This record gives sequence, C-alpha cells and structure tokens, in this order.
Amino acid sequence: MQIPEELFTKWTALKSYGDYGKISKAHKILRNDITRAFKDKRCADEVFKAIADFYKKKEAEFKPLLENL
Repeated sequence: MQIPEELFTKWTALKSYGDYGKISKAHKILRNDITRAFKDKRCADEVFKAIADFYKKKEAEFKPLLENL
C-alpha cells in the first residue's frame, strides 16, 4: 500500500525517538518493516494500520497540549 503524502507528512511531524520500537512491540510488527515503510513510503496493510493507529493515539494525546500554546 502506498502511504498518502499528507498522512506521511503528519506521521513524520509526530515521529520521535523510540516510536518504531513502541509500534513494533504493541502491534507485533517487525521494526524493519516500519523502517522500510518510512523509507519507501509504502508498506503492507497490517504495517500501515499499526503505524496509523499509533500516530492517531499519539496525536490525540498531544493535541490538548498543542492547542494551549
């Protein structure tokens, strides 16, 4: 699956050290598959879903903090 550019940009903005390990552990996805997804901007459906779920939760967690700036 090709990762849409707008979504890739959002994930990249939210990305921080340790995210790949957290995604890998939480969703039983190989870390290399996550690395490859960010490098190639394409991945298997289950990798896409794991990354999307992770960053959706991360965005919801930080959104209230960012709105108060």
